[in-house]
Amino acid sequence: MPDLVSPGVSVTVTDESFYAGASQGTVPLFVVASAQDKADPSTTNSTAIGTTSANVGKAYLIGSQRELLSTFGTPTFYSAGSTMLPGDERNEYGLLSAYSYLGISNRAYVVRANVDLAQLTGSTNVPAGTPNNGTYWLDTASTNWGVYQADGTNWSKKTPAVLTDEPNTAATSNVNNDTERSPKASYGANGDFVIVANGTNATNGIATAKLWEKVSGLWYQCGADTWIAAKSGTPAVFIQPGSGSAPSASVAGSVWVKSTAVGGGANVVVKYYSTSTNTWSTISAPLYGDDDNAVTALTPATNSLYVRFDDEDDAAWNNDRIDNATYKQTANNSTPEVEYTIRLRGSATTTTATGTADLSGNGIDLTGSETGVKLNICNQDVSITAGGGAGSNVTLAEIVAGINNDTNLTAKTVVASIEASSGTKEYLKLERTNGKNIWVEDTATAGTVIGVTTATLGFTDNMASGSDSWYMASIWSDLAYEASANAPTTSPVDGTLWYDTNLTADIYVAENDGGTMKWFAYANSKDTFTAGNVNTGKNGMATGIRDLQMVSSEPTKQSDGTALENGDIWIDSNELEAYPKIYRYNTGTSAWVLLDNTDQSSASGIVFGDAVGNPAGTTTSAQGWGSPYASFNSDATDPANYAEGTLLYNTRVSGYNVKEYKASYIVNSTDIGPIWINAAGNKADGSPFMGRKAQRQVVVTALQAVFTSNDEIRADSRFFNLMACPGYSETYDEMIALNTARKETAFIILDAPFRLKTPSEVSNWISNSANATTNGEDGLVSSNTYSAVYYPSALSTDLAGNNVVVPASHIALRTIAFNDNAAFQWFAPAGYQRGLVTNASSVGYIDPATGEYNATVLSEGSRDTLYSKKVNPIAFMANRGLVVFGQKTLHPVSSALDRVNVARLICYLRYQFDQLAKPFLFELNDRMTRDQVTDTFERFLADLASKRALYDFLVVCDDSNNTATRIDANQMWIDVAIQPAKAAEFIYIPIRIKNTGENMSYS
Repeated sequence: MPDLVSPGVSVTVTDESFYAGASQGTVPLFVVASAQDKADPSTTNSTAIGTTSANVGKAYLIGSQRELLSTFGTPTFYSAGSTMLPGDERNEYGLLSAYSYLGISNRAYVVRANVDLAQLTGSTNVPAGTPNNGTYWLDTASTNWGVYQADGTNWSKKTPAVLTDEPNTAATSNVNNDTERSPKASYGANGDFVIVANGTNATNGIATAKLWEKVSGLWYQCGADTWIAAKSGTPAVFIQPGSGSAPSASVAGSVWVKSTAVGGGANVVVKYYSTSTNTWSTISAPLYGDDDNAVTALTPATNSLYVRFDDEDDAAWNNDRIDNATYKQTANNSTPEVEYTIRLRGSATTTTATGTADLSGNGIDLTGSETGVKLNICNQDVSITAGGGAGSNVTLAEIVAGINNDTNLTAKTVVASIEASSGTKEYLKLERTNGKNIWVEDTATAGTVIGVTTATLGFTDNMASGSDSWYMASIWSDLAYEASANAPTTSPVDGTLWYDTNLTADIYVAENDGGTMKWFAYANSKDTFTAGNVNTGKNGMATGIRDLQMVSSEPTKQSDGTALENGDIWIDSNELEAYPKIYRYNTGTSAWVLLDNTDQSSASGIVFGDAVGNPAGTTTSAQGWGSPYASFNSDATDPANYAEGTLLYNTRVSGYNVKEYKASYIVNSTDIGPIWINAAGNKADGSPFMGRKAQRQVVVTALQAVFTSNDEIRADSRFFNLMACPGYSETYDEMIALNTARKETAFIILDAPFRLKTPSEVSNWISNSANATTNGEDGLVSSNTYSAVYYPSALSTDLAGNNVVVPASHIALRTIAFNDNAAFQWFAPAGYQRGLVTNASSVGYIDPATGEYNATVLSEGSRDTLYSKKVNPIAFMANRGLVVFGQKTLHPVSSALDRVNVARLICYLRYQFDQLAKPFLFELNDRMTRDQVTDTFERFLADLASKRALYDFLVVCDDSNNTATRIDANQMWIDVAIQPAKAAEFIYIPIRIKNTGENMSYS
């Protein structure tokens, strides 16, 4: 207290009114999995923010069902047609449970795991990425090439085959890797026509689609001199519209490209992809002979397209036709070669060409009697006389003046000027204001007027070749596009998942090859192998690639109908829950012997792992079936670690598993990406996760990562006192670890797996009779006081009105919410008062054999079996409906903590005691402080007793438990003893029958 020097008053305040603040009520933590980028149903064309990749792992405090849907989208449950798929691993159980919970409560934390359930939809095709924005696609399946052939009298329509193969010398490609990109001679038959859509122009390397015909075993480009020579007679190529008179069909074998779309003419279909709409739009691309005719015919517009049908390698153009709209769809060349080139208009409206030769000073020098020069621009000769006379020079200014004074070039809107650069250099600049092409050709000397080459003016020939070459400038450019029958795609995004539903297998065998252990092709679904790298018959097996069958019953013959041989493989396609059940045929016993998928040590064992191949390959060879050991990836398991005869099941290309795309995948310091890897991996015993279980394992891994690595749910500022991951008991140990880190202030809700049919199976599961190594569908390994298990699963309704199967925690969580609203968390959330089920119509299980939901009624005997194993039954009671009829925890011994209401009370006390004690931190540890502590705790506990949480309590905080040693260690001890209220679960009613008139008093 401050000292007063002069008369006055000093007032101080000491706050000793400590008390526990109002409870925050019941707040659960839901960790869920969902599809990514789901729609927000509350707005149009909006994404639910909680489902974006940027917000993975973010803890959202949700206050209503509407907010839940806006944040995470509508819970999705999958169906096959109109039949719902119970137990589907893509179903969003956690979201629907949260939605149900928020129906009677107003706060819940929801965290979405980093997995896109939509990617787990099964497919036999490898996923691909969306096209890049601005991709152009030549749709070869929709394109009509407008090709007709004459038979001497009439024209008949021809539909060329289309090759989009990448040119390659390998047998997988039908296109030669030569300059012309011609089809291989082994492809097609005589008389066939084919379009090579991935061809290139031999002169300039431009991507084109060329028309070829096979004649006498060889392919020729239609219209080429070699084609004419190879054909009988003198066939011609006609390129002209379908309007007016058809060309003469008198020469059999002639080809007509009908350049207008009407009447079965050419209609080249080009499409454009926009990421803003995620759609392909068809772009008009009419056929014209050249850029100038396209400029004349098309309304000027940036990015407009046309298809040039001529290769333009003939310099002897008919200039009249170039400028004559009547002939705009007729070949300009006298001998056209059919070559479809797609052209794209740029933004410029004036064509510009600037030479690179410095013509400053003298310009072009003359010698002797030479009096001038002659140029050829746009097929117009321009003669320019030297102002200095014979033997002088023609300056750049004189050249410019000569061009601009030429009336023919003026009519073509050609304008010349001088382009000056830094220093004294000057160049010839040509412009054509109508947007048509500028072309410059070499000219020949005539008398004393010398011919000027394009190179002299600083222009480099870019059209045709040899003596026919010339330079051309255009506002049009060749379009970069992809040609294919199917829409183009890109590589998948790194991390893309693919549930490969192909029932295929690629199997190898470990063999000693001259002292080195190697994997040799043993059996695969494509019956393919590389010579010298195939099973040699170790351990008595038949040699060569073994027969592999995937059928539902024991094969009696090989796939081709011949007799079974030793070592043949059968994989049971009917046992999908236990896939793969692999049998090997033994001719000695004439029986199929089941392989042990957990045996990786004996010669009869089998190893599962990624080894080799690319499932995205377009051919069997490219996919890598039966690959030689030298081709194996660096992540393949070493055969030297296994006994000779051990099989290797290559999960990289084998199907019925979940794969993940890796753009970069570093193994032993080597990047072997891009590559697909097995995303689910193997169990602890070496057997693989396959089929539905592979899907589930990918989801489980993502859910577990939230509990183990998410910092947001560890923050002290986030309060929750329930934890659940509906449908996934695999996360139990991770929830225990999180709860321990948070001082065990939350209670964990678990559900038994969907596919446990009977209380006996549930009993085996919770007792871990199968000796499972991790929590999951095979057994419950962990046990914790502050947790409870419920059974069975239930039938509820999703937001679309469908009946869907939900886990038992879906019921338990809402029942607890109702209990806490009607009473307190130390009341038992069970029985007829607070345990009636309001969010399910029946309870049951999913039959693992059929995948169908079966309703069940738990008899008293069944409930006894479950309750004795600490499983809380959800039962149908006559005249009451569904009721949660148990409240046992997984406490390991018999005590008050083996009941949910007491365990939740302790969770509550742990949190509240922490809040009560914190104001006393750093206070003096003396009698006054200890008395305040005792008073604060006693008042708090007395309030709980008045609310029926406790029968009695005792608080000790005095010298007896705060010894000098503890005080010197800066410790304060507060001992609290409580007698928690117990729920009446077993009611006994003895009945005594007495005679009339006997004493009825109770003693």
